[in-house]
Amino acid sequence: MKPEPEQKRLLNDVALEGADFREAMLGQTLRVVRRRRHGRQAGRAVVLFLALGIASFLVYRHTGRHSSPTEAQTVSRPYRLVQTIPLPVAALVSTQPFTNAVIAFSSAVQIVQTTPASGNFRVLNDDELLASVARPAVLMRIDAHSERLIFVNSDGEKDLEPH
Repeated sequence: MKPEPEQKRLLNDVALEGADFREAMLGQTLRVVRRRRHGRQAGRAVVLFLALGIASFLVYRHTGRHSSPTEAQTVSRPYRLVQTIPLPVAALVSTQPFTNAVIAFSSAVQIVQTTPASGNFRVLNDDELLASVARPAVLMRIDAHSERLIFVNSDGEKDLEPH
């Protein structure tokens, strides 16, 4: 039996409508599946971030500033911890404005200057300078063209004033 042209056209229309319907249904199903998968992934990410946050909070609380060290937690350190306290008020130095102060000038002070042309001096090197000093001293270099001679006390502590 051969279908008539009218039947053939109707069969083609039904087949085409079925294909469009199937394609639309498949697209809708894929969208729903993708949405569910993204929802699951987002849920896993939220759980992961919550777990990391709780773990970091617990680690901070356990090892943070708030916990006091016990004897088991105390370990020898390669540094010395220095604790400072504020100076008493009597130890602080302050300045006062000049009110009725008299500053005297003297003409008895003479300034001595030497020039390389006079030949009355010679430049000492570091070893000669340190050998000419009667007390123990250290020569400290500040930069390439600047040094400081620091005298050392007999107990090994350096003077507070560089000379």
